[in-house]
Amino acid sequence: MLNAIISVYNKDGLIELANNLIDNKYFIWSSGGTYRYLQKYLSSFRSKNVFKVQDLTKFPEILNGRVKTLHPCVYGGILADHDNMTHKIDLESHGLKCFDLVVVNLYPFSEVVKNPTHTEAQAIENIDIGGVSLIRAAAKNYKCVNVLTNPNQYNEWINSSSNIFYRKQLAKKAFHYIADYDIKIADYLDDDDEIIYRIYKTQKNLKYGLNPNQKIAKLASINDSNLPFTILNGNPGYINMIDAIQSWKLVSEIQDVTGLLAISSFKHTTPTGVALGIPPSTEEYEYFGVDKTIGIPALTFLRARDIDPLSSFGDFLACSCVVNLELAKKIKPFVSDGIIAKGYEKGALELLEKKKGGKYIILESNKLFKDNIERYECREYSGLTLIEEPNNAIIKDDWFNNVPTSKKEVSSITKHNLIIANILLKYTPSNSIAYSHLGRVVAVGAGQQNRVDCVKLAGNKWINWLLRRHPNVLKYRKELENKKCHKKQEIINKVYEFISENWEELINDEYLIKNKDGVCLASDGFFPFQDNIEVANEYGVKYIIQPGGSIADSSVVESCDSFGITMVMSGHRMFYH
Repeated sequence: MLNAIISVYNKDGLIELANNLIDNKYFIWSSGGTYRYLQKYLSSFRSKNVFKVQDLTKFPEILNGRVKTLHPCVYGGILADHDNMTHKIDLESHGLKCFDLVVVNLYPFSEVVKNPTHTEAQAIENIDIGGVSLIRAAAKNYKCVNVLTNPNQYNEWINSSSNIFYRKQLAKKAFHYIADYDIKIADYLDDDDEIIYRIYKTQKNLKYGLNPNQKIAKLASINDSNLPFTILNGNPGYINMIDAIQSWKLVSEIQDVTGLLAISSFKHTTPTGVALGIPPSTEEYEYFGVDKTIGIPALTFLRARDIDPLSSFGDFLACSCVVNLELAKKIKPFVSDGIIAKGYEKGALELLEKKKGGKYIILESNKLFKDNIERYECREYSGLTLIEEPNNAIIKDDWFNNVPTSKKEVSSITKHNLIIANILLKYTPSNSIAYSHLGRVVAVGAGQQNRVDCVKLAGNKWINWLLRRHPNVLKYRKELENKKCHKKQEIINKVYEFISENWEELINDEYLIKNKDGVCLASDGFFPFQDNIEVANEYGVKYIIQPGGSIADSSVVESCDSFGITMVMSGHRMFYH
């Protein structure tokens, strides 16, 4: 007969495993709740093969169950080398049994301490001692002993050949399991945060790193957490992952704050723009060439992708909603690397899976995006680690309390535009400026060393956005579309060329003069000089939100007053690097 010791808190799949063991001539030794559970749910015939550990040790459980299995009769049987004659003699002389299988999972320490109402005493009682010792002993002796630490392993083990290579893999998983368990306990007890404990678990090998020559690139989760999304299609690369994670956080936060669905286009870790699911205008139907039956998600995508279509070429999309078939049909013709969304209707998923010859990256988000937030964000450079708490700042009404300019009125629509622009900055490499208008971020200027260049960069994109709606530009675009010999991106490129060639004429046209004023601007840091305001005014900015805090705040306010600009000082810097 073979012998197994079973001591588990999580009893999922336990009866099925026990039945299989008994069918394969195993005696089962267990203690406490595990023994009682097996006796209750096994048939009376099978339960005769289940024994108490104390029947083996001849020593009762003590200290209210704190000590059950910590005994030489147990550990001698687990640690014995079955091929070592000295070990065999020791076992025989002391009447000890050899154990072939150890099945253990631990007290739910991490689940207990996650409960905000838990006590320290409850935490301490959920620090497993005997279970950890059993796992460590069995894993050490993987040459002779199988060790199972998760119910998910049971079926695989039942159907395996249980050779030494497989037992070594089980041992490796077991050591990872107890290491993660101990780290969580140490982290809980470390009030001073003197040591940051982390274990990285590889979840997927990525296509490559930032560049194709960086072939080793992995996606790993922290401290045994699961991925906050499911990869439904494609093989993402390093940049794809950054774009997916950041873009999803952006659209989900905007939806949380505004209550409206949001869709963003991301390119090389920077958003090209974001649009909200607001009711359409009459002009939009004509501009996008759609009829009035179009759904809000599909229209919102067209808005987002049109904010900076030149930069969006080969982008990564994020949709805070479920992707339906109509939205998928609008996405399919555009050159894009991938998408992350709340979910996908069956027809939509089937259509998107065909993009890029079946290589289109499709991710489905889950609630773990919020559950997986760590206490710290860590970045490693040249053997050093920079550590900070995550930027969990959420824009609130009190951010709009400080309006130092002469003009103070901020309508609900304007406030809405300022909010979405400010949220976008949270996920845009600094220095960064965002212009917003009509329920969308219409231009982003990012990654510049000085702020005035950001204002100019975003400003030029804003003017381009307006000029693409100029009657003369629309006429030219229509002519290209009617020829039906150009792909979408080719038409976009030719429109940009047309604007560039006719720039002076277009910017001096009454259309631009009439439409450019009233745009909102958000800055991730304070304005150090008046020149930022002067440039912003040239692009028609009438509303600004910025953190304030510069020694030049008063002169910046004066500059705003001279141009009739309303400025909010939020008191919150939104740098992201």
